[in-house]
Amino acid sequence: MAADDDPVLLWARPAEAHVCLGPHQDAQAELALDGNGRAAGLPVLRRETGGGTVYVDGDQWVFAFIVPRRQFPGRPAELFQRLLPAVAAAYRRCGLPVVPRGTNDLWCGERKIGGTGMATIGPALVLTGSFLLRFPAARFAAAVNCPSPVFRTFLREALAETVAAWMDWAPPPRPGRLKRALRTAIAQELGWVVAPDGPAAGERAAVVEAEGELRDPDWLWEPLGRRAVSEGIKLKGDAFLTERTLPGLGRVTVQTAGGRIRRLALDGVPEAALQRCIGHVPREDVLAAALAVPRGREWARAVASVAVCSEGEGARRPVRTEIEQG
Repeated sequence: MAADDDPVLLWARPAEAHVCLGPHQDAQAELALDGNGRAAGLPVLRRETGGGTVYVDGDQWVFAFIVPRRQFPGRPAELFQRLLPAVAAAYRRCGLPVVPRGTNDLWCGERKIGGTGMATIGPALVLTGSFLLRFPAARFAAAVNCPSPVFRTFLREALAETVAAWMDWAPPPRPGRLKRALRTAIAQELGWVVAPDGPAAGERAAVVEAEGELRDPDWLWEPLGRRAVSEGIKLKGDAFLTERTLPGLGRVTVQTAGGRIRRLALDGVPEAALQRCIGHVPREDVLAAALAVPRGREWARAVASVAVCSEGEGARRPVRTEIEQG
């Protein structure tokens, strides 16, 4: 892309279901990989734009805005603020009351219906996302590296609860209608006229070259490190699922939503005691009073140390929790 080129909008439908990693994620840490480098039978790819692990298949229409950077002299992250209102407006033109929420998400009601990621690539800013028509939460959960069956069950249930595909609200629109809605929304929100086009010969050659680079084993498997949420996964902007096993006590699995406990499992603790913790903030004093079980203070301290309520907390390294004996 030259500095004075017009912006480009890419529109595509995936030909094959796959799992796509963000640029800095550790595939071994994030995914349940088999000996062939597949996750739950799905091929694994890695993209250059930001964000976490996503499931992609033919029930999604993927879009990408490619914009010369000189047209956006501010901070690259401001691209979300500029472009996402047009995407949300396209949903609304098709009948769904979608609004941007947080930095880069789209919500319908209290559920996330779309996430986006961006990158600076050469002289261009790139923002990508998709219209999620249907979402097989169980298939995606099977591909994620889960430390226990309880964690996987919580993940499957939480994904179905926090992520909303179009089909969860209404029958999805036909592709032509959706494409027209996006074009109209872009014209109204951005003042851009989207005209049909295709890649030139030189651009097609560059696509082939780039595809080879993205499939190179060094790019696909090399990034090593911790998970973005070191002991679990981010479900959406305000929801996290984490787990840790503490010597002398047992396994703690906790999902938070909006800063409060949504799901909780503690080895050997009765279900009735766990239910008393639902809806509380994950603080030791609050949970100790709610649990009211033997070693309740220790369990409460453990839950408070494992629970994550923000991305900053999610990135922390696990801190050893001392367990009192007796």
